[in-house]
Amino acid sequence: ESSYGPAKPEQVDRIRHLNRLLEQVAAADPVRVSLVRLDDIACPTTPCPTQVEGITLRPKDGVHFDPPEAGTYVADRLAPRLLQVPRGDVR
Repeated sequence: ESSYGPAKPEQVDRIRHLNRLLEQVAAADPVRVSLVRLDDIACPTTPCPTQVEGITLRPKDGVHFDPPEAGTYVADRLAPRLLQVPRGDVR
């Protein structure tokens, strides 16, 4: 068990604020910036469930992924999104 415990409401608010800022950056320069979301994979409902499809995603502190099954769960859903990111002119 983590000594940090579940995320505090102000921590959640900061993450939400950061996500909004990242969305603004991506919207301002969509040619060079792509935003690939992970939040709906890791937390498909509000509040975040402790388990998704029988897998405990955040067992220690309510935020980080721990068991290999959780990593596989996320990777299987994130990889297709990454493959959809347009490849631009890298300079």
